[in-house]
Parts: sequence; structure tokens; C-alpha cells
Amino acid sequence: MTVGQALERAEELRPGCKVDSRTRQRWLCEEDGMLRALLFSGCGLRAGVGADLVWPAEGGLDDAVELLVPVPFDALYPHYLCAKLDAALGETERYTSRYRFLRKRHA
Repeated sequence: MTVGQALERAEELRPGCKVDSRTRQRWLCEEDGMLRALLFSGCGLRAGVGADLVWPAEGGLDDAVELLVPVPFDALYPHYLCAKLDAALGETERYTSRYRFLRKRHA
């Protein structure tokens, strides 16, 4: 999944986003960095792929940047973005519900 696809799918799941695109891109970068450290660091798989490796000094990520987690597990990205949006907007119940969904799905 690319950055653009993740942002687009998150917008479909949670329309009317009030959080800046660059902030949402940064969240994807942080998620890729965390996942790389936890799951991919010792195995060498997916080297050179991920938003955490290409975060620019200025501007945002290109929509074509490939995210770290491959198909079929890449569906986590839109749900992760939605959970972060819910938390940022103070929608605790929605955040908790979405976080539980992610935990169950990826446990």
C-alpha cells in the first residue's frame, strides 16, 4: 500500500478529516518506524521500503511512497490513521473501539 492509498482509504472510513495531511503522513512515518524496529529490524526483509526511510526535511511524503507492511497485512494503515484521528480529536470511545479492532486483527 502506498501513502496515498492509505490516506484515501482512511478518508473513506472517516470522512471530513480535520487533521492536516502532513500530520497524517507523519503518523504513517512513525508507524513504519515502530513496525520496522519491532518486526523487521533483524530479518532484513523489506529493506529500503517504508515511509520512515524517506521522510523529507520539508514538505510531505509523496503519495507514491510504499509503506513497510506488505499485502495482505497493509490494511492496518487506514485503521491506524482513523484511530490516531479519533485520539487527536478527543473522541475517546471511537479511538478505544478502533484500537481494540486493530489489536484483535493484528495480535
